Amino acid sequence: MKTVFHVNDVQNLDAAVANIENLLVFEPIEQIILVINGPAIKVVKDSPQIVKLVAMEKVTVYACNNAMKAHDIDYVLEGVKVVPAGVYSLTQLQLTGFAYIKP
Repeated sequence: MKTVFHVNDVQNLDAAVANIENLLVFEPIEQIILVINGPAIKVVKDSPQIVKLVAMEKVTVYACNNAMKAHDIDYVLEGVKVVPAGVYSLTQLQLTGFAYIKP
């Protein structure tokens, strides 16, 4: 199973992290990706929740470069992957079989 979570509002980050943790107890989980864009992008530079996620096996965090530019963010936490456009990544992932969840 492959799942992509989408967070564009900081208020939804806690729910996304809880959902990811709940999903990881089931097998078989191939990969979970959290795509962060919009105003939520500020969490990629200093959030303890993001540190926790990047340390998890089978979890990858994507940061939207367009949102980073729009919010004047020029760095991300170690382990976060910067992608050119969050919406493009979301579309590509869904086309390759990822289930989409937006908490």
